[in-house]
Amino acid sequence: MTSDCGITYRGPAPSAKPPAVYVGGLDLGPKASDNAGYSCGCCLAAIKIVGSSFRFIGSSLGSIGSAILNSPFRSSAAGEDFGEEDDPALERYKTLDFASFKMAGGGFDSTKALKYLYETKLIDKEPFLYPMPNNIEVGYKGIENMNNSCTIASLLFNMLGATSSFDELLLVGPETDKTTTDIRKHLIQIANDLRSKDRRVEAKKLDDLRYLVMGMGEKGRFLQPDEFLKALFKKLKINIDDKITFLDMSEKEGSPIDRIAEEICAVFSKKIEKPGKEVNLQEFMQREDDIRANYSIAIDNIKNLSDDRDALAYFQLKFARYNSLTKVLSDWKPSCANAEEFKDMILQKYTRLAERKIRTTKNEVLFIQNPRQGGHTTKGYEAKKTYDKIIPSLHITVEGQRYKLQSIVANEGDVHNASWVIFSKDGVDESYYFNGGGTGTPKVEYKKDICKLLFGEKVIGEVAPESQMSYEKLLQEGAFYIYIKE
Repeated sequence: MTSDCGITYRGPAPSAKPPAVYVGGLDLGPKASDNAGYSCGCCLAAIKIVGSSFRFIGSSLGSIGSAILNSPFRSSAAGEDFGEEDDPALERYKTLDFASFKMAGGGFDSTKALKYLYETKLIDKEPFLYPMPNNIEVGYKGIENMNNSCTIASLLFNMLGATSSFDELLLVGPETDKTTTDIRKHLIQIANDLRSKDRRVEAKKLDDLRYLVMGMGEKGRFLQPDEFLKALFKKLKINIDDKITFLDMSEKEGSPIDRIAEEICAVFSKKIEKPGKEVNLQEFMQREDDIRANYSIAIDNIKNLSDDRDALAYFQLKFARYNSLTKVLSDWKPSCANAEEFKDMILQKYTRLAERKIRTTKNEVLFIQNPRQGGHTTKGYEAKKTYDKIIPSLHITVEGQRYKLQSIVANEGDVHNASWVIFSKDGVDESYYFNGGGTGTPKVEYKKDICKLLFGEKVIGEVAPESQMSYEKLLQEGAFYIYIKE
């Protein structure tokens, strides 16, 4: 199924509104989510970004009003070029040119372009792009927060200040317009500030990047991690199909038709337990595999049904439920004329769901999002925790491919995000914590023993009280996980 923002996923769109009550006197039967979860249960929906068809997610653009950003990039709307005026801070990158890395067949040689960034010196003898150093500097470093941009700051610290895994994806590519060029220059500038020993990213640089990516209408709004990343990939025109997968741990609410299909699947497949309030990510991924396998089980069992009266009566009852949806779904007409056609439609749906897999032969990164925010209300942002604790595994296996935890964005105080990173230093995994704080107060801290607790090398009673508190805080506040293929 593809949503209106170009995302392919299992089950209904996470943004779907709750279905209307539509059954009059008919027994709904067991909820599929009670047996297996499926598309409207508490299951993991694999979200594949479709690069060329991505349309910008604009959940609530808000009013532009009379506020004007103090930025050299002036435009009336997001998505347009931001004028011809250049940012003086980017003057040192004016010779940056990726045109020579276009290939004859129409592709782009990003590997050679990245080598060019690492090896080419600027006028001041510094490289275009600093390679990732072998350590993370602690202290008042990182990225200064501004205009409620803590989510962006946390993501950029994780992806550019603690790993080089995203350099080839984000920092090089064909320059198709001025906006694309300016965004990449800003990202390179931010990466260099994060990787240098004596600099941090000034708030204005973060604010300018946010404006280029999100536009004026999104100024000051608290963002979810996927909102910024999807907009960034769209603006950079990155075709990331088969390279990056978004996994959403949100509660899905299916359409009335989905619910009928789930009820049938629950009858003809095995029971899968709902996750508890404390969730291990590897177990959650295994559950996703089990849910997909259940569709295959249901297909076999339905096809093997004998033509007895009970089986016929069951599908006639579900077909009647299906037809009754005309009373509550406007402009909807049944596509099935009888119970047999309805059964065939259900089998086709299960076949599609059973075949959807993450293509791990090419997929490099998993983004796993836990929806802790209930959305903007009149009272501000209302926290909506799906789980009490999420226990990240050092490694998770998906479709036989192993991925390693790289970082976590943690939701602190409902409308503030900070980040944790796993950084390998001299072959030993260490944990660091970054918090952009208020404007001008970013800080990076080394967190002793967190990795040992996360990965079972120590138990909670073996570490200092401060480490115990940090560990519990991380398990309760983890909101967005980045895993990278080994």
